[in-house]
Amino acid sequence: MNDKHQPTGLPIERLNVIPTVITTYIDRIQATGLGTFEMFLDFAAVSAEKSNLEGANLAGSKFRFASFREAKMRGVDFSKADLHVARFWQAHLKKANFSEAFLQFAHFEGADLEDANFQNADLRKAWFPDADLTGANLDGALLEKAMYSKNTKWPEGFDPVAAGAILEEFDENYNIVS
Repeated sequence: MNDKHQPTGLPIERLNVIPTVITTYIDRIQATGLGTFEMFLDFAAVSAEKSNLEGANLAGSKFRFASFREAKMRGVDFSKADLHVARFWQAHLKKANFSEAFLQFAHFEGADLEDANFQNADLRKAWFPDADLTGANLDGALLEKAMYSKNTKWPEGFDPVAAGAILEEFDENYNIVS
């Protein structure tokens, strides 16, 4: 495979997905003669659990319903990505870029989101119990009906209630306790 078809910082073998799916995308890219891989990244429901995707450029990619549970993703670029219902349970996302990303119903239970960039991201109805958002940029982020726990750490001076988020009580498996 020609290196110009590979997204920056993301060796294909680092994703835990069925190789034929990856091969199909690579073949499609090579057939078009286009030099960009990112525009074809559509990995709906992919499992990248416990993967090392640190520093990967996945800007504009589609990872709807994907699972990144316990993945190492420091500095990953998900700007303008479609991450609807993606699961980032206990993922390491320090300094990740989610600017302008679509993250409705995404799950960040226990995730390390310190210094992450969520500027203008759509986080409506996302889950943040026990997440660490210390130093995160939430400027312009939509947080209506996003849920968080008493253990969620927000950036200094940020008021989640004023942003439309809802404080909920969760059990140890992150189920809502009513």
